[in-house]
Amino acid sequence: MSLNDGLALIRRHLFQEALPLLAAEVRRKPDDPYAAYYLAFAFVGAKDPAPAVTLLSKVVEAHPEFIDAHNLLGLARIRTSDFAGATAEYQAVLNRQPNNPPALLGLGMIHYWRRETALADDLLDRALRADPAARDALVFKADLRFADGQITAAVDLMREARRLKAP
Repeated sequence: MSLNDGLALIRRHLFQEALPLLAAEVRRKPDDPYAAYYLAFAFVGAKDPAPAVTLLSKVVEAHPEFIDAHNLLGLARIRTSDFAGATAEYQAVLNRQPNNPPALLGLGMIHYWRRETALADDLLDRALRADPAARDALVFKADLRFADGQITAAVDLMREARRLKAP
């Protein structure tokens, strides 16, 4: 089995099945940041983010330029309710790439949950400008509109999100 076999399972959303293959790959290549990244991705997909936080923390320490690892670490930290840690990861990305859609979306979600709606809306808008296919940004914006009583705008955003291909 190989890294590609694990990735094929991830693409089919078979995260649990991918875990042993990717763990074997990490054991075989302990210094390969991509093997660790994809194992962490499978952990997040399998709804077990704690091991992902451990793996990704090591990856970004050794490879601070690995932007996708920072973004996934931000998401894993959100899933473990470490919003301060997630914010730090997303800020690290935005310091390097100010218009990075996943980092903007991640920060937008954090501010949404904190009920900081103006900041959340701005970050989600920026994410959508950088990536018009950022489906989750549309869904969060729709919820903001709904909470503000703008039902028609919320429905329009949800329709737009439905038209986009699911990740």
